[in-house]
Amino acid sequence: MNCPHCSIVVDGAPAFCPACRRILPAVADRSPYEVMEYEHSHLNLDPVDLEERLFRLSKRFHPDRFAGKSAEEIQISHDHSSAVNNAYRTLKSPFLRAKYAVERELGSIEEKSASVPMDMADFFFEVHEHLDVIREANGNPPPDAVQAVASAEAELRDKVRRLEKDLLEMFTRYDAQPDDRNKIEEMKEILSHRSYIQSFLRQVDSALNRD
Repeated sequence: MNCPHCSIVVDGAPAFCPACRRILPAVADRSPYEVMEYEHSHLNLDPVDLEERLFRLSKRFHPDRFAGKSAEEIQISHDHSSAVNNAYRTLKSPFLRAKYAVERELGSIEEKSASVPMDMADFFFEVHEHLDVIREANGNPPPDAVQAVASAEAELRDKVRRLEKDLLEMFTRYDAQPDDRNKIEEMKEILSHRSYIQSFLRQVDSALNRD
């Protein structure tokens, strides 16, 4: 690209022009790993190192450092800062990291595409029946229906914990073979099931009138 300040051709994607030393626009479509200056897109990340990268990059691009610069440079610094914050939010969460890895290979996996774990289909059907009874009780639900839903809720939260444990255990295997499509498909299924159960748990909270 050409430096917008001095017009020289800049190779690569540096943050500052090697000639005039002024801030350059962020390169579009960078991955969160690239924004945070990682060499590899690994799912296992050191949280301390990630925090240090956030601090260093936030300091480098903070708009206050460009207060005396042109309006263009101030806007560019805001763009860099926003990219850093967004990348950090994605990489800080192991589940968002996994979601990013899956979507990079397989496309969007939004909540509406979440799928019910097939071994729990009958279980969900039964809980739905109890939820219907509670919703139709006009604020005075039968205790047995409430107890059944509470018991199911505990089981579902435990299932979420087990899915999350399985996902985290896959990270090392994925990092060793990131091109293995089977591992990507496995992670997609785990994320899909986790998303479905979390959505269902929100229905439980709503039916029990929880905030």
